[in-house]
Amino acid sequence: MKRIDGFFPYKVFMALIASAMLLCFSACNRTCPVCQGTGKLLRVKSCTACAGTGSVRRKCPMNHEAGRTFASQSCPFCAGAGALKCKYCLAFTYMDPAVCGCPHGTVIKGTACCVKGQLQAQDSKADQAFGTTNPNRMCPRCFGTGSVVCSACNGTGKSLIETTCKLCMGSGWILQPCAACGGAGEIKRVDPCPDCKGTGYKSGLF
Repeated sequence: MKRIDGFFPYKVFMALIASAMLLCFSACNRTCPVCQGTGKLLRVKSCTACAGTGSVRRKCPMNHEAGRTFASQSCPFCAGAGALKCKYCLAFTYMDPAVCGCPHGTVIKGTACCVKGQLQAQDSKADQAFGTTNPNRMCPRCFGTGSVVCSACNGTGKSLIETTCKLCMGSGWILQPCAACGGAGEIKRVDPCPDCKGTGYKSGLF
């Protein structure tokens, strides 16, 4: 090939120089071993808000003490009526001549109980004898109403039952996911790789 004014050797020389620089640049620029070529690093640290547990302790929202709750229900003694049937009974004695045929009769013991607010004996003969000595048959306990206030519920018809809180299982505290870390127990953050300045590769030329 004929050389023209020294142009051909100069052009070849410059091409060789460029190829050599490209090969050197490719050989010297390698993937960053710290970030594996991503240019980013994942920083993971334990959450200080929950001490790395992922959950925090909060007071039970049921607003009770020592994990106890009180449920209202119908009184089991009066079935929610607030009153009970009066069962007052009064013992008395009367003379019954028909028992022994004696002139004065025999002393008989009887019982008069409250029936709808009035005292009545168990049979007609005893009731007649009771009425002769007790013309006022009104029951002294219920005052003729036939019912008395239930002492178990104080007439409300409701009773309170103490139960263990199902939300906190009696401890008074509940565990909730940590809001700072979302329950993971750790906080993750992506930063640029400090070794390659976020480029993902390292150059050996400099």
